[in-house]
Amino acid sequence: MKNKKALKEFREEFLLDEDYEYSIQQDDGGKTLDIIVPEGHAQFLRQKIPRRWRGIRTMIISRKRKFKMDEDEI
Repeated sequence: MKNKKALKEFREEFLLDEDYEYSIQQDDGGKTLDIIVPEGHAQFLRQKIPRRWRGIRTMIISRKRKFKMDEDEI
């Protein structure tokens, strides 16, 4: 429950889109807040969002768009 509340507060503080994917993970370096965004948004968000937020490392991960191909095009 703490993670859901933290993610909600994070989105509200930085006015981020709910369509992005958010998760809080754990690795050797501690907790990370992962934000998966479209490729075009990543550079802007990396400038806007600090590397640490309330002691949690923030990671902006960009995802390339997948284009659907019709079978006729192959």
